[in-house]
Amino acid sequence: MPFEARGKMLALEISGRMIKGIEYVPGTSPLKVTNFFSTDRPSGEPKEVARFLREFLQSEGIVAKKARVVFTGAACEHRVMVLPKASREEREALVLRKLEEETRVPLSEIAASHAVLGVTSERGVEKQEVLVVSTPLFEVKRLVFTLIEAGITPVQVVSFPVAVSFLHPPEEKDDFLAFVSLTREKSHVVISYDGAPRFSREIFIDIVREPSAGGLEDYGVVGEVEEGEVNIVDDRVATELTRSFLYFKQISRGASVKKVCILGEYAPSSLMERVNSRLVVETVRADSLMKGGYDLIERAGEKAASFDALPFLHLIALSRREVTRDSVNLLPPEYLERRQKVLDTAVATLVVAVFLAVNVVLLGGIFTARSHYRGVIEEVESQLPHLYQQREYASRLKNLREMARESEKILGDLKQSFVHWEEFLGLLAASVPREVTFDEMRVEDAKGYFTVTVKGFAIGRSPEAAQSAVNRFVEKVKSIPFVAEASYRPEKIYPSERYRRRYEEVFTLNLSLVREVTP
Repeated sequence: MPFEARGKMLALEISGRMIKGIEYVPGTSPLKVTNFFSTDRPSGEPKEVARFLREFLQSEGIVAKKARVVFTGAACEHRVMVLPKASREEREALVLRKLEEETRVPLSEIAASHAVLGVTSERGVEKQEVLVVSTPLFEVKRLVFTLIEAGITPVQVVSFPVAVSFLHPPEEKDDFLAFVSLTREKSHVVISYDGAPRFSREIFIDIVREPSAGGLEDYGVVGEVEEGEVNIVDDRVATELTRSFLYFKQISRGASVKKVCILGEYAPSSLMERVNSRLVVETVRADSLMKGGYDLIERAGEKAASFDALPFLHLIALSRREVTRDSVNLLPPEYLERRQKVLDTAVATLVVAVFLAVNVVLLGGIFTARSHYRGVIEEVESQLPHLYQQREYASRLKNLREMARESEKILGDLKQSFVHWEEFLGLLAASVPREVTFDEMRVEDAKGYFTVTVKGFAIGRSPEAAQSAVNRFVEKVKSIPFVAEASYRPEKIYPSERYRRRYEEVFTLNLSLVREVTP
C-alpha cells in the first residue's frame, strides 16, 4: 500500500447507473475530504465494472484502498422491531428468527443487520427498539466481488436510507425530518427520527438534464416554463411528498414532519417554494444542516471550486460516523469472519517476529561470550607449562573448556533454527479455504525440527461438504515447501449451532517443519 494511502478511506455509492464517492481522512472534525468524483457506471458483468472502477479511481488520483459503501438496491427493506433486552448475540438470533417468519425467505438468502435505536416501555417492561435492515444476499455478494476485483476492501455496507438519516442534526433529534433525494436514476423520500430511518420510499420523477445558456447544466422539464406556470417536476415532487406524508401519518399514529431537506442532483429554489406552499412545511437545502461539517483539502485542489455538496451529503454524513460492532453492516458474516482471521494471522506473525528478534539478541550474546571464553582459554593454555602442577589452574581450565563446548553447542543449534516463519505463515494463511476457521495454533521445538499443531473447524452444508473442505485445506498445506509432514485427526462432526443449516467438523492438524528449504 502506498504511504499516502494510509489513513485515508473512501465513501462510495454504486447504483445501477452511477458511481460517486469521496476520499477522506477518517476521525477528523471537520471531516477532511481530499477528493471527490462521479461518473456513469458501465454496463456489463461485475468483472468489467471492477476493471472500469479500478482504472477510473487511478485516473482521479484516488489512493485509498478501504471503503464504506452505500447500497441502493430496490429490494432493501427496513423494519423497526421491539425486542426484549438481550446481549448482541441473543438479539441477533431473535432478529433473524422474526425476519424469517415475516419474509418467508430462507436466511441463507438474506443479508441482514441491525442496530439498537433506544429503549421503550411496554406495559411497564423495558424493551429495545431495533432497526433491522435486510436485502437479498446475492446483491451484496455481487457488490463485494466488484469492489475486491477493483482492489478495494469494503469495511461497511449500509442502505441509502440509513446513510441519509445520518444527516439528522442532533439538536433536532426529537423531530421528524424528511430527506428528499432527487437524481436522474431514482429518487427517495426518507423520514428520519433521532438519526435513524423510520420510513423510506422510492419515487419516480423524470428529471431531464438540459444545457443552459451559460454552458452549465441544469435540471428541469424540456422546454421553457412560462411566467406564472408551475414546473411540472416541482409539482410532481410535491404530490409524491404529500402521498408519503399522509401514509406515514397513518402508520405512525399521527406523527407529522417538521422539516423537508432537499439533496441530490436537483434542488432549485422553485422546488423548495413549491413544496413549502403545497405542504406548508419548512423546506431547505440539506447542506444547510452540515455547515462546518467538512473541509475540501489537498487533492480536491482546483476541483474544490466546482464542488456541489448536495449529491455527496449522505456520503459525507456516513464518513463522519465511526464504524463499530453495533453499526448496521450488510457485509456477509463469512466475509467479516475472514477479515478477522486475517487480522489474527497478522498478530501471530508479529508474535513470531518478536520471538525471532529475541533469538537474534541471544545469538549476539553467545558470540560475545564465545570470544571471551576462547580468549581466556588461550591465555591459560599459554601459561600451562608453568602452571601445570597447580591443581586450581587445571580445574579452572577444565571448567572453561566445558563452558566453551556448551557455548559452541548452543550456537550450532541456533544456527539451524527455522528462520522462515513469515513465509510459512503467509503460505498457511493463503491455504485456508473460506469454510475453515482456526481456533488455536501451537508451535513447539522438537530438537531438530519444529512442530505446529492447528486446531480448527470446517463448515459445510452436509458432513461430506465439511470433510471435503478439510481435505482441500490439508492438501494445500502439504504443498507448502517448509512442511515435511502433515497429518490431521477429525475430532467430531455435528450440526452447527453457530451457523443455521450447516455442519461443523472439528479437526486437529499436525505439521512437521523442515529447518532449511533446498533451492
